[in-house]
Amino acid sequence: MRRVIQSFQLDRYQEWTATLECGHILLMRHNPPYQDCAWVKSAQGRAQHLGDIQECISCEMPSLPQNTFLVEKSKIYTRNTLPAEFCSKYEPKKEIWVKVVVTLGLAQFFIHTDPPKGFVLGAMAFGVMCPGVAHSIKPAMGDINLCLEFYKSE
Repeated sequence: MRRVIQSFQLDRYQEWTATLECGHILLMRHNPPYQDCAWVKSAQGRAQHLGDIQECISCEMPSLPQNTFLVEKSKIYTRNTLPAEFCSKYEPKKEIWVKVVVTLGLAQFFIHTDPPKGFVLGAMAFGVMCPGVAHSIKPAMGDINLCLEFYKSE
């Protein structure tokens, strides 16, 4: 969803982030050729970009309902140990929600709806699997550590 930038601040890694109108935080890294945000390095540049529109992928991610509680946590999976069932259209059981927590590296996360949605998960962004909907998790580049937290609805 398209959201307005309300402010800029440094995160704990001294990287510039933007707070969007929805309250989500977006990393504003100058990383050519993937991201061209050289303006974020100056106060004047940041001031000129207040009010800009950015895509907020966090608004597209489902969230855990308030009436859920943790029932199980998986072991930590790596690129080589991630079960095949999670890589191709895994569907959580009725009343079970799954939180995908990546602690190292990046994972591709797909929600197989119509139209499908795709996300990149990392230390700053987790995924949520809804009951009865197919999802896939695939390691992105490099090493990865992730675990799954299983929640149940009350």
